[in-house]
Amino acid sequence: MNSAPALPDHQSTPADQAGARSALTSRIEALDLVRLLAIVGMMATHLLVPLSMTPEAAGPERAAARIAGVLAEGTSSTLFAVVGGCSLVLAARTRLLAGDRRGAVLAGVLRGALVTGLGLLLEMVPTSVVVVLVPFGLGMMLTAPLLLVPSRVLLLMVALLSVIGGPLRALVPGRVELGAVTLLSLDDPVGTARGLLLTGMYPVITWVPYLLLGVVLMRYLLRAQAAGRTARRTLLAVATGSALALIGHGWLRRFRPTPLVGEF
Repeated sequence: MNSAPALPDHQSTPADQAGARSALTSRIEALDLVRLLAIVGMMATHLLVPLSMTPEAAGPERAAARIAGVLAEGTSSTLFAVVGGCSLVLAARTRLLAGDRRGAVLAGVLRGALVTGLGLLLEMVPTSVVVVLVPFGLGMMLTAPLLLVPSRVLLLMVALLSVIGGPLRALVPGRVELGAVTLLSLDDPVGTARGLLLTGMYPVITWVPYLLLGVVLMRYLLRAQAAGRTARRTLLAVATGSALALIGHGWLRRFRPTPLVGEF
């Protein structure tokens, strides 16, 4: 096989590959905006929400913290993970189009390793902010080989991980770690691996489904861009995402009416 399709979940035609090549030079400004919103949301959650718990907080400060909690708590970090999956597709599409499947996977693994290393270094800085880059980077490394898997299979994996993730965390013996992994905690490899993958504050098993959703979504948008149907398919994606968000929000309010303080 001389070449691999840039969007590996369907058989590329010459028109598809021509559209994909033309799309390589166009920047997706909306993705940059979404990434900015996710980062601002996480900053607001880390900095404003704790204000509501301080006795000396004034009325406006409490109101701002309340608004930040409603709009950004939980949603911003998951949005950041979805954007991470989108970024993996964008980083690999040139190599996939050229048939370099191995290079595409290695590029994603390297990107995740750099994020993980940066997270380990930031954890050494004294701060009350929980750094999520270590599990996020590991999630990217695990997702990179799945760039070669068709989108239908990825959606099945998302559904499976979403269903079994919570019960699997509950079945794992040991306490739930409320802190983040640091260089100092690497002296306990078994406990560290358990915390990173399953029982930590931000376990990889909950990051990977969002990353996979980002992969599927970006493939969908790139195909729409190559076919000249960006507006229509973007509206469809927004409508579907909004409906799922409303369903998820209603489910959370029903089964977890009192969210954990500081949970993202």
